[in-house]
Amino acid sequence: MNPAEAAVARAIEGRLGDAGKVASVALGRGSARVTLELRGQPVPVELHAEGLAWRPDGDHLVLSWEDAGSSLEWADILIREAGRRCDRQARIPDSLRLAPLKLLLPRG
Repeated sequence: MNPAEAAVARAIEGRLGDAGKVASVALGRGSARVTLELRGQPVPVELHAEGLAWRPDGDHLVLSWEDAGSSLEWADILIREAGRRCDRQARIPDSLRLAPLKLLLPRG
């Protein structure tokens, strides 16, 4: 994993706790694919996002995406519905630790 992918993996694992671990992260120009090994799931679960872009908004970063989903059917439904509700945007505090991610994703 490159530094940006490793940073994303650490952030996800921090949220997962004992529920699982990150098997892989692949970041491309405007895309992300994460494979998780989750407790109670017999096979790894894939999450994906396409059309990723970011823009600054004061001291925050607005991350947007065109499509996101999961290989796990119920999670795919939840991810897509949540995306519709938030207009496929997330506002997160900007910080230096996001610099590698901003280098990989297009500014929108």
